[in-house]
Amino acid sequence: MQKDRKVWIDILNIIACMGVLLLHSTNGEVHNFTGEITCNWLVGLLTHSFFLWPVNVFFMISGYTLLAKNVKWGGYFNKRIKRIGIPILFWTTMATLFRLLVELKKGISFTEIDWSDKFLDLILLKSNSYMWFFYPLIIIYITIPFFNVFVQNADKTLHKLFLKLGFILVAILPITLKFVEIKGLDVFFPMGADYLYMCFAGYYFGNYDLSSKNRRILYIIGLLSACLICVYTCIMTLNNPQYYRLFINYTFFPCTLTSWAVFVFVKNIDWNKKLAYIGNLLNYLPYIASLSLGIYLVQYFVLCFFAKVSILESYSLLKFLVTYIFCILGVAVLKKIPFINKTI
Repeated sequence: MQKDRKVWIDILNIIACMGVLLLHSTNGEVHNFTGEITCNWLVGLLTHSFFLWPVNVFFMISGYTLLAKNVKWGGYFNKRIKRIGIPILFWTTMATLFRLLVELKKGISFTEIDWSDKFLDLILLKSNSYMWFFYPLIIIYITIPFFNVFVQNADKTLHKLFLKLGFILVAILPITLKFVEIKGLDVFFPMGADYLYMCFAGYYFGNYDLSSKNRRILYIIGLLSACLICVYTCIMTLNNPQYYRLFINYTFFPCTLTSWAVFVFVKNIDWNKKLAYIGNLLNYLPYIASLSLGIYLVQYFVLCFFAKVSILESYSLLKFLVTYIFCILGVAVLKKIPFINKTI
């Protein structure tokens, strides 16, 4: 392994990737509750309460690895474009073609297809709903060189103040808008622009160590926050479903606090010691972590395929396991194919 590579970052990357697939494999009945309490609904309720943090953790990893680094403009943007630009273009095109083939298979003729709509789907990344993640990621990549000016020139005191104020303005105040009739006020609240703020949190918790006492407090708060999501979502789904999604929100305070707790917890484990007895696993972690982007990009196609397998639709956890195995093996194979390996 590279000497400067952080094992805990690879671990976070891997479990966050698994967490994303877990959410996407179990979200069916959570967002389409039929009124009947089923096993899949209960599984979805638990995953969307206790495993809602992966997206935030991905942004926190980006913040830790990119902020407070000396950025050379040309090289920085060139690397980012190669890293996500080509993959986004390729896999969005594949998703658009895939949806086009599905329509043709249903008997729709070429003349009936709205080609302008298909073009917009391609440009706006709408063909694959999971591509929404790249909207904030692209903006964050553009913003980080400027945001770095603050991060590098501020001290810990100012960093802590920014973290506290951002928590109020990003994770708490926007919730109030869900209960008032006045719309549009949310544009005044964000500090650090939601996910950029999460990047800063990754920088902060990655570079400043908390005392063991404060870590324990954060872990308890994170667990209680996940429990709050679970209890609230359950009650609202059964009694007032129009508000069931209030806390199934990445940037609101319950998920924010849970994300911080997971990030700090994984960071403070001595992984070299914990994994030393599992042979050469430590040497494979960087490779497994490198598959995460590809897994995120191909999951749409794998999930579409498995949607027709009734046994997997009936058992969402089995669906997650099979999907993850197929994705990781598929990406590992694609990485060995010339040209295609540039897209993942």
